[in-house]
Amino acid sequence: VLVNTPLGDLSTHGLRATVVAIKREDEPLRLKPGPTEVLRAGDRVVVVGDHEDLNRLGELAAPSA
Repeated sequence: VLVNTPLGDLSTHGLRATVVAIKREDEPLRLKPGPTEVLRAGDRVVVVGDHEDLNRLGELAAPSA
């Protein structure tokens, strides 16, 4: 669900979490990505938020069956 979503649009999914870093294969760690940064398949993210928002993010990021 989150692939191709700009970080600034995470709130439209009911999330109040903040992505503080993104790690992509064969790229250096991106610290403090901006709101226009788009999530890609395979991204590994470092996120700050409350337990509820982190669980919700995990549900949205899980591959669809």
